[in-house]
Amino acid sequence: MQFQPGQIVSFRKRLWRIDEVSGDEFFATAIDGIEGTQKRFISELEKVQTAQLEKPDYNTNGSPIIQDLLLRAYRLSMLHGSAPFLSLQRSSVIPVNYQLVPLVMALEQPVTRLLIADDVGLGKTIEAGLIMAELMARGRAKRILIITPANLREQWQDALSYFFHIDTRILSSKTRREYEKELPAGANPWQFFRQIIVSIDYAKQPEQKFKILEQEWDLVVVDEAHLAAKPHQQSDKHSVTMERWKLVQDISAKTKHLLLLTATPHNGYTDSFASLIKMLDEKLVTGDGPSLRVNKNLAHRFVCQRSRKDIEAWFEKQGLYNPFPERDPLEEIIPVNRDYLNVLERLNVYSRELLSSARSKNKLYTLSEWVVFHLQKRALSSPAALRQSLQNRINEIRRRLEHRDIELTREDKEIVKNTVFDEDPGEKLDAEEASRRTDKSMILEELDLRRQENLLLNVLELAKKITPQKDVKLQWLVKRILPSLLKNDPKVIVFTRYKDTLDYLVNQLGKVFKDAIVLNLYGDMSEAARREEFLKFEKAPKAILVATDVISEGLNLQHACSQIVHYELPWNPNRLEQRNGRVDRFGQPKKKVFIRTLVMDQTLDAAVLEHLIKKANRIREDRGFCPPFFGDEVNMALLIRSYKPKSYQRNLFEDLTDPIEAAMQRRLFDPFNNETLDRIEQDSFYGAIDISLPDITERLEKTQKQIGSTEQIKKFVLSALSHYQCPVTEEKDGTLTIHIYERRLQLPGIGNRLTKATFEPRKALADPELIVLDLGHPLIKRLIDLVREDFFTVGKFYGRVAAFIKPEIDEVSVVYHYLVRFVIKTNPISVIEELLPVGFTVYNSKTFNQVEIEKIQALKNEARLPAQAEIKMHLTEAENNPLFVEAFNAAVADLKERLTAERRELKQKIINEGAVVDQEWLNGIDDLEVASHDLLTVTLYLPR
Repeated sequence: MQFQPGQIVSFRKRLWRIDEVSGDEFFATAIDGIEGTQKRFISELEKVQTAQLEKPDYNTNGSPIIQDLLLRAYRLSMLHGSAPFLSLQRSSVIPVNYQLVPLVMALEQPVTRLLIADDVGLGKTIEAGLIMAELMARGRAKRILIITPANLREQWQDALSYFFHIDTRILSSKTRREYEKELPAGANPWQFFRQIIVSIDYAKQPEQKFKILEQEWDLVVVDEAHLAAKPHQQSDKHSVTMERWKLVQDISAKTKHLLLLTATPHNGYTDSFASLIKMLDEKLVTGDGPSLRVNKNLAHRFVCQRSRKDIEAWFEKQGLYNPFPERDPLEEIIPVNRDYLNVLERLNVYSRELLSSARSKNKLYTLSEWVVFHLQKRALSSPAALRQSLQNRINEIRRRLEHRDIELTREDKEIVKNTVFDEDPGEKLDAEEASRRTDKSMILEELDLRRQENLLLNVLELAKKITPQKDVKLQWLVKRILPSLLKNDPKVIVFTRYKDTLDYLVNQLGKVFKDAIVLNLYGDMSEAARREEFLKFEKAPKAILVATDVISEGLNLQHACSQIVHYELPWNPNRLEQRNGRVDRFGQPKKKVFIRTLVMDQTLDAAVLEHLIKKANRIREDRGFCPPFFGDEVNMALLIRSYKPKSYQRNLFEDLTDPIEAAMQRRLFDPFNNETLDRIEQDSFYGAIDISLPDITERLEKTQKQIGSTEQIKKFVLSALSHYQCPVTEEKDGTLTIHIYERRLQLPGIGNRLTKATFEPRKALADPELIVLDLGHPLIKRLIDLVREDFFTVGKFYGRVAAFIKPEIDEVSVVYHYLVRFVIKTNPISVIEELLPVGFTVYNSKTFNQVEIEKIQALKNEARLPAQAEIKMHLTEAENNPLFVEAFNAAVADLKERLTAERRELKQKIINEGAVVDQEWLNGIDDLEVASHDLLTVTLYLPR
């Protein structure tokens, strides 16, 4: 048979709503409440017949309580057509009004394609998650691909699971082997799983890219999207790496919905920035190649870009309290003692010979610079880190003395560059392994291996003499910084770049701070171990957490801590700000956050602080955004030029000025000059959004009225649990314990008892062990399904018919609740649902509007119930009344007109504001047609 979206059909002994028809496939959702998730079917394999819910049984007077539960269950689970936001009640998020702006922008697009470029700490993951959950709740997105740097995959998975109850799978070379056990024979995991997270570097591999592009994706989310911008080319002959850009460009052309997320969308080149905008829609840009430019008049409705200053101004304009903490930053300049100087001087002797050899033999000179910088950074991090690097390098030299056929690969060059500039190491390696690889790079055959070994052994011998007592930076930390911070707040996070330094610190801090728990987090830990360790930190009365950059991105730490120490200085201002943004962000309960950065005086770290970090901070303060900084030869040249140690240390690069000047001449822009900054400011969209706070507040209120507030959801859940004889106990700490005696509610991982539950997400933010009960929680979803399942059972759970005696009314009245489905004739067709009450007096043919129905429902009921025979008589008479059909038709027509008017207004708004680029996006958005309807409940109201 031929069927259309919105129709109700019967097959497999169940009733289904057709959601989508595509060729010989169709998607349908069971409407009987049993496992009401959307499924895919092959038309030829199913015996499908048109169907409708059976007429209510007038011989059974159902329970008014059950009827109320039924109607609430449908309101909470249907595809609302007019409720502004569906995602909020299905998530554990407490978004602030400004975080709903991207959601509003998304819903005002027939096809959602946005660049969310808010600053670090404003909540881009939450904003994207709300959009994702909204599209899923509305049936507009089923197959979702999230592309992210490798180090953020697990954090995305955790955030989507915890906040939005979205189950995702991470696909990588490792997990694919694990998934083979659960996949059907020959199944393609890219097709089998519906929500997938993948790293950008795994996805760009030719084999994986081909399989990804074979699939149809409803929504693609690209995190850290600046990594996928098209690199700027000075000329056609200028070689740059394009694989990431080509991957995302190809995928963006195929997917229906697209979200690009980054706090740093502009790298200083207009054409690179425009390449991101072009992914949203090619009509948003003009020109080509280096002359690519953004048409801001068209693009402004596709970009949400706000600085922290913008958001603070937003709150000030509305007369609201500024929710962001004050930052107390301080650079601790630590004098270098003689022991450290001896190590640095001997290390420079080796470094000079390595650079000279690379230059004389024309052997990857830039790579040699990076390796030298790496060793310098390790030396400035800790004696332990330097000792390990020296030993790794010595071991590699000895290996090469035995096997002289080892060659450096291009992959090694990329690894070294990312390691030095604190960038993502990619798919195959974590930061620790990348550092070990860098230790072993650029051991040149031209420089006598035995001499290299001896030089390094000499440095190692000196480094071993720097005991913890002689380590001036460690002593500065334990005697000055941590005691002072722990007086402010009993918890501190100490960031370090290297695992070797982390181990060193954990060992030493544990000896000194015996009244505090010293914990650690690093890349090689499993996700379960990380969660357990961080939970200990959150719950400890006094604790120091030593962590690598594994927690510097994605994780929101503001509820656990307000103090950070950078044990060594990241050479990338963006990395530094990402770390700070973990605690200095919206939702930080403390009024002030303390940031302390340790810098060894008169070293490369001091040069980085003066010429990169301080400049970046001044620009952020003056202009409201961070300048671009990405590790490359240009930034290397800037750093070298600024490196001028004092008399105790000869300039490492003073004899090598020609390559430096050549690099400077090749520079296309200075990331700190006014020309570059003006270009970024001119191209950007800061302050361009005009969605007002009252508009969002109005949408929130409308959503709560149509679907239900948190309090109304709580009322439904407690009432339903009581109905199924599942007692709820409130504990002394205010949490709930649910005893689940109804076997149909006993789910895997929950069993017959759920503890530490709450309906208040704010409580869970302060205590990560709490379980938030929202519409997305598996138990609540199953509870809704169970109530709807019993909708079809005539017996003690029957609620389709109910009758009340209302002493204050004068006429016998009846209210029918219909579930009406509309199709919106976009491409593809979408389905929406509305719960429609229709009421009238049975004997004098007076109809009620919505307000009158609500007034009748609110009137006091008598305790006694009418007789069954009387109920059946009045309902039969009502059904024979011409108004039974007339009132319904009039109500449906009025509902259709209202929904059409809303969509027509939205369509015109989009056109008027220049936000429409492709007219096809709007085709059919205001063309609605009734697809089907079902009579859910009948309620009879009798006068005394």
